[in-house]
Amino acid sequence: MRPFFRYGLATLGLLVALPLPASQVFVEEMPLDELVSSSPAIAIVSQARPPTSQDQFPVTKRWRTYTPYTYVVHRLVVERIIHDPGNHLQLGKTITVAPGDLEEMYEGHVLYEVHGDMESPIIFTYQGTLAGREGPEQFIVFLRYGTFRERPITAFVVPGAVEDTGELAKIEALLGKTADTPEDPSRTVP
Repeated sequence: MRPFFRYGLATLGLLVALPLPASQVFVEEMPLDELVSSSPAIAIVSQARPPTSQDQFPVTKRWRTYTPYTYVVHRLVVERIIHDPGNHLQLGKTITVAPGDLEEMYEGHVLYEVHGDMESPIIFTYQGTLAGREGPEQFIVFLRYGTFRERPITAFVVPGAVEDTGELAKIEALLGKTADTPEDPSRTVP
């Protein structure tokens, strides 16, 4: 099948499924120092196979069921743990990571499905050195943990919360680590 048909039809289906009234999304960029200080966990990862999958949350209100909220999760293999004081990450394990704007997008979906309204959210994002280019084999992710709709989730701190491994020294400096700090071998995949 030619790429146009494979991707073009999927895009056409997405456009048909989108609501017609448009809202504005206000984007505010987060600097690297703020991203690092806001991250409960930072790790070097590689993509698992398959690299993405879909998940969804049901939408119900007063015994009525609406279109579920479907989103893409990234499947990543933890190669090195840079910062994880809560010890949530395990080396060599595959983690599923939800979008950084999961809560805002879910709430917008519910608002539209249930009430027919749309709001204009403010979304914080990160535009690092990998923005707009194909990612390397390994890259740095900035993660948070929590519970959403009674499910435990691991999510990006904000959309775009990935960085090139070439920025590792800068990130470690922001964390207060120095070149003299010995690396814990239990936190790196051999």
